[in-house]
Amino acid sequence: MEVIYYFFCFIHKTLKKAFGKENNNKNLEFVDITKNDYDENFNVNINKNSFISSTTIDKYKLNHFYPTENPIIKNTSKHLKRSYKSNLHNPKKDLRPVENLWKSFIERAEIPHGYKNEGLFFGGFIKSNINNWCLPSWVWTNAALVKYFCSINDLKKAEKLTDILLKKQDIDGSWEVRSEFHNEKEIPIKAPNDSSYIANNALIETYQLTKDTKYLLAAKKCADWVMAKSREDGLVWTGYDVLNKKWLKDFIIVDTGFTAGFLANLGKITNDEKYLNFLVKFVDRFIELFFDPDTGGFCTSIDKENKKYGGVFARGQAWALEGLIPTFQSIPNERLKTTIEKNIAYLIKNQLPNGGWSYNITRPYLGEDSKGVPVITKALLDWNRISPNKEIYNSAKKGIQWCKRKTSRSGDSAGGIFSYNAEGAIVHSNYTSTALIYSSAYALQVENQLKNE
Repeated sequence: MEVIYYFFCFIHKTLKKAFGKENNNKNLEFVDITKNDYDENFNVNINKNSFISSTTIDKYKLNHFYPTENPIIKNTSKHLKRSYKSNLHNPKKDLRPVENLWKSFIERAEIPHGYKNEGLFFGGFIKSNINNWCLPSWVWTNAALVKYFCSINDLKKAEKLTDILLKKQDIDGSWEVRSEFHNEKEIPIKAPNDSSYIANNALIETYQLTKDTKYLLAAKKCADWVMAKSREDGLVWTGYDVLNKKWLKDFIIVDTGFTAGFLANLGKITNDEKYLNFLVKFVDRFIELFFDPDTGGFCTSIDKENKKYGGVFARGQAWALEGLIPTFQSIPNERLKTTIEKNIAYLIKNQLPNGGWSYNITRPYLGEDSKGVPVITKALLDWNRISPNKEIYNSAKKGIQWCKRKTSRSGDSAGGIFSYNAEGAIVHSNYTSTALIYSSAYALQVENQLKNE
C-alpha cells in the first residue's frame, strides 16, 4: 500500500509544480547551529546578507537559535550545516516493548540546553531518509506531554514543563505557539486554539493535581484573551501574525474545534457562566459551519464567506472530537450528542482495514495520518466511557494496534509513530514520513486506558 501512496503523492507533487502551487519557501534552507559555529561568548557569525529569525544583526547568541529550525537564504552562510539532509544509514532494530519506545521517544525529544525553547520538546521527527528532529518552535505540542505526565501522576515532570510554558505566556494571556516560514522570514504565530490547548492540557491538568492557583489564574487569562479576540459569532481565528501584526482571516481551520474543550473544562472548574455562555455560542457556530450532517464529517476549513473547502482530514476529526466530547460532558444536549455520534460512525465506516485512517479521508491515496490516528483512538475511548458501544471500543483497539505497527524501532526515530503522506505533518518538508511527539503521548494514554478497562 505504501508504494501506491508514493505513486499518487508523486503525481500530486508534479501537478502542484505545474500549476504553480508549490510551497513558497524554495529560496530557504534550514540549518543547525553547533558548538563549532559559536565563540567562547556563544556568539554565532551569520552572513549579514542572509536571514535568520526576525533580526538583522550579523552576530547572535546561541539562545536566539533553534537546534534545527533556523532559516537562511540558500547558498549563504555556507559554514552552517544543513539540518534537513539525506541520511541513509540503517541503524539496528530496538527490541524494547513498544510502550517503552514511545516513552524513550518523548524523553529524547527534549530541546538541548542553551538553545531557544530549551527544556521544552521538539514537535516531531522527520524520517524518510532525513532522520532529524523538527519543529522546536511548536511549543503548543508540549501540553500533550504535560497531560500524559499528569495521567500517570508524574507531578515533577508535569510541573517542570508547565512552569516553562507559564514563563512563555504573553502578558495578554496568549502564547506564540509555533513559527511559520514564508518569503525568507520566520513568522511567529499566536493562535487562540493552540493557546487554548496549552491552557487546557498543561495549566488546567497541572492545577487539578496541585491546586496551585497560579495555573488557574493563567488559564483564565488565556480564556479572556481568546474570547476578546474571537469573531462576533463566537468562532476563533486561526492565528495572529506577530511579525506583521495582523490576524490571519482568509480561512479558519477545523483544528480550532479543540478550543471548546478548554472552555468546557474551565467552566466546569470555575462555575463561571461567561465561559459556558461563550462555549455554547462557539460550538453552535462551529457545528453549523464545519459539520456535514449528511456524511458525518467535518470539513478542513471555511473561507471568508464561511464556505466549506478542503477534504475531510483525519486530524480535523480528531481535534473536533477533542473539543466536542468535553463540551457534551459540561452542557449535554441532543444536537451535540447526534453530531458526535454521526462523526464517530463516519470514522468507523472509513477506518482502513489496517486500523488507521487516511490523512485525507476523501482522498485516501495521499497517505495515512500518523498524527491523527492516536488522537482519534483516544476520542473513541473517551466517548465509549460516556456511551458504551462494542463497535467503538473495537475500533479504538484497531487504532492502537495500527499505532504499534507504525512505530519505528530503529535509530533516533525509535518510538515515533510514522506514516507517509502528502503533507508530511510539518511545514517545510512535505511528502515524507513525520512523527509528532504528541502522537506517542496520546498512544501511551490510550494504552493505559485499555489496560485499566
